[in-house]
Amino acid sequence: MLRRAGFTFIEVIVVVAMVAVFFGSGFVYFSNFSTRQDLDKARNKLVNQIKIARSYARAGILPEGQTRAQVFRYVKLEIDSAGNAVTTSDVGYTYSSLPIVGVGMSMSPASLTGCGLCFSAGNGKLVDSSAGSRVPAYNVIVSLISKKDASEIRDLTVNASGIVSEQ
Repeated sequence: MLRRAGFTFIEVIVVVAMVAVFFGSGFVYFSNFSTRQDLDKARNKLVNQIKIARSYARAGILPEGQTRAQVFRYVKLEIDSAGNAVTTSDVGYTYSSLPIVGVGMSMSPASLTGCGLCFSAGNGKLVDSSAGSRVPAYNVIVSLISKKDASEIRDLTVNASGIVSEQ
């Protein structure tokens, strides 16, 4: 009896199922990879903004529009509701605004979450201005949380001297 060359229906279905599994797992990996990349990009942007804000405070650089006659006590960096890292002086003049999208942010201690990071003019040390005064601060942990996957978190520590260390 002659046997025909080719594949049976079962063999074709098995191969199609295997290809679907491979593509499915690749899609999940790529999705997670994309989330991690976005979070790392946001972390790098925030680290750069923290370093710039501290440099402005140490050098006593005033933002455009602010004069020396106005008291300059600190430079503040905060994330606004639109997801922008906004660097301002204590008087309210803005140095810069950089979009950091796709992440939420929290700070520890929690009392600083709404206030942002403040760097003292002249020395660039971290200060707590939430009470309206310049009280020397302690280490602050800034947590960036992915909006796509809440289990993806990146932490930064800003010590009392204003130096950033990544964890």
